[in-house]
Amino acid sequence: MITVQQFNEMQRRALSKVRPDSAAVSKEKQLHDEIEATLKFKRWYYVHSRFDCATTTRLGVPDFVIAAPGGITYWIECKAKGRKLTPDQNITRHILLALGHKFAVVFNHQEFLDAICDKAEPSHKPHHD
Repeated sequence: MITVQQFNEMQRRALSKVRPDSAAVSKEKQLHDEIEATLKFKRWYYVHSRFDCATTTRLGVPDFVIAAPGGITYWIECKAKGRKLTPDQNITRHILLALGHKFAVVFNHQEFLDAICDKAEPSHKPHHD
């Protein structure tokens, strides 16, 4: 069991480590569109949370929940250059990773492709350390 202070410090450190690289998209919509096109091409089932209006799902739910072949589910959060996880998104990230799920924060289409091909960093580490 950890204290609230310890949790807040863990969250602060994790949020500070999520840094987009120079290949990050400048508009998140562009990345959403590219990912959605890829998923349609692959014919994978997915749930896509809109980012242009208030959420109708639980706060912190990633942008994409993707059902891939073999019973694998990916939880993908998209971020544009200079953006980072909100506190609710970071809490969700920690919960999903603690439960053993595949979660990735992606800043461009290649990072998304790497994540769904399991070429991304191990899921227990923050993205873009």
